Amino acid sequence: VYKIAYVLIVVLGAAISLQSAWTVANIMNALMAFPNLIAVLILSPKVVELTKDLFSDEPRLGIKQK
Repeated sequence: VYKIAYVLIVVLGAAISLQSAWTVANIMNALMAFPNLIAVLILSPKVVELTKDLFSDEPRLGIKQK
């Protein structure tokens, strides 16, 4: 499946204009970034909690400071 998709994309890339190729590339990058941004927003409270725990005087999650 990937080999067929690769060949089709190569042919498509050779047939379209440079501006269109860059537009498609930018759209694909945005589609990859979107789920990651959602995950960052969902996990940010946990990161704040772990960071506060790491820098507290008595870490409660078992993380030892050096």
